[in-house]
Amino acid sequence: MIEDEVKEHQGEAFEELRRKAQEKGITVVRTPTGLVFAPIKDGEILGPEAFEKLPEEEHQRIETEIANLRQEVGHFMSQPPALEREGREKLRTLNREVTIFAVGNLVDKIRWW
Repeated sequence: MIEDEVKEHQGEAFEELRRKAQEKGITVVRTPTGLVFAPIKDGEILGPEAFEKLPEEEHQRIETEIANLRQEVGHFMSQPPALEREGREKLRTLNREVTIFAVGNLVDKIRWW
């Protein structure tokens, strides 16, 4: 449940990034080596040839938007360690509470003897 919460937060952050990119005419693709940004037009990824045919002004806009999105990815990628740390702390607290609940009564009986 705690791990699911961390994964859910990461998924939400990725979806927010994907949504921002799409609003700017860019898609985000997850690959085994990380995230890749690609310009899109009419819902299709532009290949290198189609991208080269775009006006220079559009090239600059897309490159600037991709650079901005990469900065957001830097922030996005720095969040998991903090989220994982928070998840581990919640799990430790839960384990402690369960242990106290499970053996607390037995410890009280031993003290009473």
